[in-house]
Amino acid sequence: MILVTQASGRTGRSVVGALGPAGLEVRAFDIADDVEQLVGEQGATQAVVGDLLNVDDVRRAVDGVDSVVHVGPPMHPWKAEMGHAVVSAARVADVEHFVQFSPRTTIQSPTLASTAAPFVPSHHGPDAA
Repeated sequence: MILVTQASGRTGRSVVGALGPAGLEVRAFDIADDVEQLVGEQGATQAVVGDLLNVDDVRRAVDGVDSVVHVGPPMHPWKAEMGHAVVSAARVADVEHFVQFSPRTTIQSPTLASTAAPFVPSHHGPDAA
């Protein structure tokens, strides 16, 4: 199961729309109530309504997934805190794969980069295992 955060947004809908029809199980997560429509329209397997700033909501969304695609909000004043919440919940849930999809300003945040570091492999290149 793959969790996609901000699934009701433009980028999140595109990610869900690519993964679901490819036969992958997708849990769509968003604060917007219309996230539940993604189950039928975009091919999501499940939908969870919740707030990225609510730790319990994030933990509930991450519970039982193997992978997370975190679509960070582009201009939200609390975007780093949202990212930290998702990374922390993913660590606790032993998520195997984590993709941080966000504006460059969030990725360059030293605190978010250091929090996500355990998900980044120490090897690179086409021959890496």
